[in-house]
Amino acid sequence: MNGRMLAAAGAFRDSHGSAAVQFAFVAPVLIIMLLGIIDMGRLGMTISTMRNAAIEAARFASMRGAESPTPATVATITDFAKDRAVGVPS
Repeated sequence: MNGRMLAAAGAFRDSHGSAAVQFAFVAPVLIIMLLGIIDMGRLGMTISTMRNAAIEAARFASMRGAESPTPATVATITDFAKDRAVGVPS
């Protein structure tokens, strides 16, 4: 083996910078996973908020039936539900 081949073989055994290369491969995957977890949490919060708004709107509508002094209309029920769905884009 000549000196050039020995230098090339030694370059493969050198581990300087290997951690940076490994981090460059792993970091995007971890960041995407973290953003996915955050997005799923936001989705769960939105679903929970919408469910609670629908429950409260149904209660509002049932308490203001046709025989009520102030009967509920579709518009008032919709407005009530939108008021209860805080943080959910309409």
